[in-house]
Amino acid sequence: MIISHSRKFIFVKTYKTAGSSLEIALSKYCAKGDVLTPLDGDEEDKRRKLSGLGAQNYGKPLRRYRIEDALRYLRKRKPVERYNEHSPAWQIRRMIGPETWERYFTFTIVRNPYDRCLSRFYYSKSVEEKRGRKKVWDFGNLDQYMRYNPWFINENWAMYTQNDEVLVDFFVRYEHLEADLAEVSRRIGLERNLYEDMRGISAKGGIRPPSQRSAGLTAAGRKMIGLLCAPEIERFGYRPEDVAAAEAPEARPEVGSRPGLASALGFALLPTVAALGFAPI
Repeated sequence: MIISHSRKFIFVKTYKTAGSSLEIALSKYCAKGDVLTPLDGDEEDKRRKLSGLGAQNYGKPLRRYRIEDALRYLRKRKPVERYNEHSPAWQIRRMIGPETWERYFTFTIVRNPYDRCLSRFYYSKSVEEKRGRKKVWDFGNLDQYMRYNPWFINENWAMYTQNDEVLVDFFVRYEHLEADLAEVSRRIGLERNLYEDMRGISAKGGIRPPSQRSAGLTAAGRKMIGLLCAPEIERFGYRPEDVAAAEAPEARPEVGSRPGLASALGFALLPTVAALGFAPI
């Protein structure tokens, strides 16, 4: 996440949308007084090499403190509240103040959720295996992972909306990076397209197996994503066929045969349904 007072923009970083790569590229055009939230170790090294800047100024500004916040700060000598890598738009707006939020150009990146969910699955799997938790993190496929972690499916919608109201000014579409970053570059006063800086950076990339880049979604998985990501899918016109060129084999049987809400919820609640002996509607 970046708040650039020097160029008057705020970048809200979503999950698995090349956000780290764009954050590193944007840092090149930031100044000492701008807010840059911490990145993972190797990513922070890439940023310092490119921009000469690291994480900075990510504590809540003292001028935004309430009296009780200031007293707590004086006691502990630590910021009461911090911006973090994935601070949602509503939180940034509250911390920086609605006046500043409205004056600055605010933007984020969006990605087809059918594709993003696959990316999220393989990234999470890679992280847990690196931590030595391969036996604990034993989800064999995306369907199983979604049943136990349904919150991650629609996590990005909550990053740039509040009560389904969109809070940012502009969306960079993952599928149209070059064109949309050209517009961002224009809006923040750059003479070159950020895409030129970003395309040489590959933060958190190359994790998903090549065989899963155009397939891997089952019919049940598509229904679940379609249900939970309906507002995002409708707004941006996303389709599962843009990702899943081939039908993947079903991981588990669906609950019932009714399409839509009942099928998707049955899929999500399959372990509970089986354990309690409930019958499908």
